[in-house]
Amino acid sequence: MNGQLSAESSFPAGRQGEISLGDWFIGGMPTFNDRFAGSIDDVRIYSIALNDDEVGKIYNNSSGDMGLVAEFTAPSITDDSNISVDLRFLQFEEPVVVTDLNQSDLIVTGATISTFNDTSDGNFSFTLIPTQGSTEITISLAQGAGQLGGNATLPSNTFIQLVPPVPGKADLVSWWWLDEGKGTSAEDSISGSRGTLSGGVSWSLASTYGTSLSFLNTGDYADLGVPAAGFDTNEFSLNFWFRRNEESFSWSAEQISNVMLSLGNDENCSLQLGTKGSDVEIFLSTIGKSDRASMSANISDGTWHYLSVSYNASISPDNELQIFLDGSSIGSTSIYEGGLSAGLTEKWFLGIARLNSTSDGRFMGNLDDIRFSRKAVSLSEHQSVYNSGNGDLNLGLYASYPSATHSNPISVDLNFTRYGMPWVVDFNESMLGLSNSVFHDINVTTGSSIRVEFNSTVDPGILTVSLPEGIAKDASLTGNQPLSFSIGFGHPVTKLENLVAWWTFDEGNGTTVKDF
Repeated sequence: MNGQLSAESSFPAGRQGEISLGDWFIGGMPTFNDRFAGSIDDVRIYSIALNDDEVGKIYNNSSGDMGLVAEFTAPSITDDSNISVDLRFLQFEEPVVVTDLNQSDLIVTGATISTFNDTSDGNFSFTLIPTQGSTEITISLAQGAGQLGGNATLPSNTFIQLVPPVPGKADLVSWWWLDEGKGTSAEDSISGSRGTLSGGVSWSLASTYGTSLSFLNTGDYADLGVPAAGFDTNEFSLNFWFRRNEESFSWSAEQISNVMLSLGNDENCSLQLGTKGSDVEIFLSTIGKSDRASMSANISDGTWHYLSVSYNASISPDNELQIFLDGSSIGSTSIYEGGLSAGLTEKWFLGIARLNSTSDGRFMGNLDDIRFSRKAVSLSEHQSVYNSGNGDLNLGLYASYPSATHSNPISVDLNFTRYGMPWVVDFNESMLGLSNSVFHDINVTTGSSIRVEFNSTVDPGILTVSLPEGIAKDASLTGNQPLSFSIGFGHPVTKLENLVAWWTFDEGNGTTVKDF
């Protein structure tokens, strides 16, 4: 919808569609009372399934493709301090030479333009310098920014995500956000290299943030290329989110199943990381030993888990390998010795164990937010990214409040975080949901820490506070996830906030008793 992945559904490969054909109707069936009230334009029916890039070209940022279309070439996400952007114009997918386009026609937020070049052959280029504190850049062109034979160019815009200053960023050698949402490549935001998607790997809305990669069928995998410069085979950590749909009951030659990540080539493999049942399994080939290890965990199908593999050969014979899952340490081992014995041609693969046998040990599920570090991360560093299951890319909302109280006003402190740090938001108190209480005051409506006060309207009773999705938004309009909680008000009774019924039998007369 509107050039973006908006919904998805899967079905077994080879399933046939509807074989009976009838007439096409626009606006409703003539014999049914289901007419459409509105406007419809530019209706196209194709004999193939268009891919996501083709759909995006037709939509063209709500401008359509029936005119002079701007085509930006820029990274989707980057950590560069000088970002190169190329621009050209197409008409019916053919390059054309547009005139009268100047630097002043470019509307840029989050960066400044340092150079602008017009080669007079229809190609333009410019360099962007991100402004301090920016986490994203938008580039826009208004209607008629350029001309061709009296025809005006269509409006257009593009978006560049900047790598935020998350804790531990200096040690990252690779970070695949997997938020492209379209196309057949995935960009490493740190090194700038591109991985390729093969088989039927698809983008999915099922993710911890943005989009993820979905692996369903045999032959689905992603080739992320050789390790980036700076990756140390003696000390490293591999961190990512995964959601297993089901167990594949297929094993690699190294006896690892549901392989999510591997490092190898056609002949050799130095690392495989997978699961079996509720456990995490890993195979490592080091200078000292090649062996597999299994760690008891609590993995379940259909649930997102955050996994960190931390390896430091220098602390051998102590536990050089540690594995963290969902904020906890699930095990360590000292069976390995020395660095990984990875060859120069070994590549990172997602979803398979080996390139020459894509069915053995294959993974069925989703992978998201993959980070490789030159440092062996600690449990606390793992927990910082896990963030109680919310991840550090989403806008986090944390509330501090009394579980029970007997005095008004009642104060609730709201703290907002993103990228592992306090994050400024705009708070819309009109969306606040209160049960058995009324709004009293708020100290600020913009900030990373906000205090809200309200008064109870019952005594005793249970108050419910609801903070709906989007009650707080940051500068990029990213909103919070919903949060609700209860507070007990009245006599200082043990666990008042959890009482669901309370009879004191203090009436002293009559035939009825009151449930407070």
